Amino acid sequence: MLLHGNNRGEQPAIPGFLLPASRASADRARFCSASPATHDAPETCTRCGETRGEPLLYDVPQGFTSDYPFGEFATYNSFASENGLGDTMVRVSGSYDNATTYDLPEVSPGMQMYHALMTDEGGNTWLLQLDWNMYDPIDGYAALECHALCVTGQYQGYSEVYEAPAILVEKVFDRTTGDVLYSTWFAEAV
Repeated sequence: MLLHGNNRGEQPAIPGFLLPASRASADRARFCSASPATHDAPETCTRCGETRGEPLLYDVPQGFTSDYPFGEFATYNSFASENGLGDTMVRVSGSYDNATTYDLPEVSPGMQMYHALMTDEGGNTWLLQLDWNMYDPIDGYAALECHALCVTGQYQGYSEVYEAPAILVEKVFDRTTGDVLYSTWFAEAV
């Protein structure tokens, strides 16, 4: 079950229900952040067709990242056996444009893992291990596509398949909407 919170980083009162974010101002606009860089002139996203200019984003809530050091890409972009950081907590910011499924019939018939390739604010790629279909539908993660995100989780090592450092996601703060998404898989796995 996906657990949603609000922009203050509070735990939800009722699992499975999205608690609306309180807007800091009425002029906060949604935009597509397929590229995490800001732009001076309005631009149209080639993926979703939304037009945006300089994005107005929610600030990451105080305490949301306190237990998660910032993930320096150069430090994490190697095998955990080489960098000694396996299973350490980490945070990254950026966006992804496609949450996808990966079939794992060798684990269990019908088993799927959700993942996404996030581009961080420096243009580097991270593999996000989002959840399993046995815990949550992919809809919550698909709704985050093209949003500015702050992701926290546990560094798992380096993926040779995706050529990227991998993070088992714990929670995601959507800087576009102010909402928080918690991974049930993380709670079960760690």
